Amino acid sequence: MEAMHLLILDECHHAVKEHPYSLVMSEFYHTTVKDKRSAVFGMTASPVNLKGVSSQEDCAIKIRNLEIKDRKELEKHVPMPSIVVVE
Repeated sequence: MEAMHLLILDECHHAVKEHPYSLVMSEFYHTTVKDKRSAVFGMTASPVNLKGVSSQEDCAIKIRNLEIKDRKELEKHVPMPSIVVVE
């Protein structure tokens, strides 16, 4: 993890249980000292697992739960980017 600056995971919604993405995160990322970890950018086009969704309303609730409700809470877990202007 120390040799990388950015780890990009496509289809990151699969990173559960024994999926290789999950194993990489648990075996390498989380075991690396915080200030030596690479940044991680996870991408998905499927932020909501629709298995077990019984109705459109149930789906809407799952999507609504993804929305940021408290910016301060988000900032506790996600480092905010710094802006650097290069002239």
